Amino acid sequence: MAASYATSPGRTSVSSQARLFSVTSASAPSTPLPSERIKINFEDGSTRSKRHRSKAPIDRAGPISYLLFLWISPLVSLGYKRPLVDDDMPPVGQRDESTGLCRDLEREWHKQLQLEKPSLFRACFAVFGKWYILLTTISYAANIGIALAQPFFLGYLIEYFTERESQRDTYLLAMGFVLLGFTRALVYHMGYFVGQRSLGMQLRTGLTALIHKKVLQLSHSALLKVTTGHVINLVSTDVQKFDDCMHGVGLYF
Repeated sequence: MAASYATSPGRTSVSSQARLFSVTSASAPSTPLPSERIKINFEDGSTRSKRHRSKAPIDRAGPISYLLFLWISPLVSLGYKRPLVDDDMPPVGQRDESTGLCRDLEREWHKQLQLEKPSLFRACFAVFGKWYILLTTISYAANIGIALAQPFFLGYLIEYFTERESQRDTYLLAMGFVLLGFTRALVYHMGYFVGQRSLGMQLRTGLTALIHKKVLQLSHSALLKVTTGHVINLVSTDVQKFDDCMHGVGLYF
C-alpha cells in the first residue's frame, strides 16, 4: 500500500510514517543479547545476524530477584566493564510486548463500538484498570500504615533513654524501626515507580500500536485527509498524556 502512493508528495509522508511505525514496533520487542543472535544466509550470498526471540530476564526473575532488581545485574555488570551497544539490550518482557497490548486494547475497543457512546477510557480501564487500582491501593495503604507506625517505634526508643527499659527490647524496637523504613521504601517504590509507571508505559505502547495498525489500514480517500503532523502529534503528544496520568495520580498523595 505504501508503494502505491509513492508518486504523491502528500501521501509519501503518511506512507513513510506508516513504514517507520511498522519497523519500530516490529523490532522493539525482541532485542536479545549477542549470544542469542543466529546467522542467516541470504540469496545474495551475504550472511547477516537475526535476533532470536528468547525469554526476557525480567520474565525469568523470581520474587526476590524482582523486588531487589537482581535480574538487571548482569546488564549493569557488563556496562561497568565496557560501553553498552544495542545488541547488549535484553528482549522486552512478555507483558510489555506491543502485540499483546494492542490485541487486548483492540478487543475492548471493538466492544465499545457496539455501544451507543463508545469510550476509549472505558476500553483502557477494562485492560489496565484492575491492576492499577490494586497496585495503587497496596502501595499507598502500606505507605500510610507504615508512616503511622514509625512514630510509635520512635517514641518507644526515646523512652529507653528516659526510663532505661530493657536493652533487649530496645534493640528489637530499633530493628523494627529500620525494617519499617525498608518495607515502606520497597512496597511504595515497587507499587508506584515500577508498577504504575510500567502500566503507563504499557498503555502508551498499546495505543501507539493501535494508531500504527489504523494507519496501515486507511483507505485511499482516508489517506487524503490524514497529515503526517496529525499522526506524529497523536503518537508523541496525545498518547503520552495517558502515560502521564497513570503515574501522575501518585504525585498528589
